[in-house]
Amino acid sequence: MPGYILKTVLIWIFMVVALQTGRSQHPKADSLFAAWPDTTNLPMDRLNAFYERFDPFLPEERNNPEAMRWGPHVQEGLALVKQLGKKEYLARFTVLASVVFYVQQDFENACPLAQKAFDLSLELKDYNSSSTALFILNICVLDPVGISQNQLDNNYERITAEIEGYTVDPEQVYLYSALAHHHYTNSDFPKALLLFQKTIQSYEVKGKTNQYYYIDAIAFTGCIHAKTGNYEEAE
Repeated sequence: MPGYILKTVLIWIFMVVALQTGRSQHPKADSLFAAWPDTTNLPMDRLNAFYERFDPFLPEERNNPEAMRWGPHVQEGLALVKQLGKKEYLARFTVLASVVFYVQQDFENACPLAQKAFDLSLELKDYNSSSTALFILNICVLDPVGISQNQLDNNYERITAEIEGYTVDPEQVYLYSALAHHHYTNSDFPKALLLFQKTIQSYEVKGKTNQYYYIDAIAFTGCIHAKTGNYEEAE
């Protein structure tokens, strides 16, 4: 399949999943959005409100109008992160900046920011941002101004090293999901199945079985069983 067609298909699939899974909204979305631009609040309080709105940053929110209203404020938020020395927020705001460009189909800016966010996220162990950055980088590899396949493969090798041993660690659940999808796309179903199962276990440990990644892992586990002829498990 030509690259431009595959990129279109991937974006379309993502948008369908996003629309199906979510017009979900952060329970404090409106109060947090009101706190951010209010300059009578302390700068750190404003920044914390912004971060809280996107902690975690879930896949469906890339097409959520409520979430996207924050888009014009992301660069100011990123500048405030640097000004206040809030390094632990740096990967999240960098990936948010990448998402804004991605939504605008501006891959020339989205792709290098996504790679920068990915690098920062592993350094800071902000695995939620790692997963979001990787989604964008999977699109970028199909674009002339994006990244190379070798660079993308290297990113997945770095994730594999990060979760070596595949023990169930709820903090790494975003990495399990990202790597599972990578193996699934490459038809390496045994590795994908193992990681989807780790994703499921992580959310069951946390008692959050209504979350996007949990539901996604259940669905793809069924797909793997169906593809490998294990129809009883697929049901």
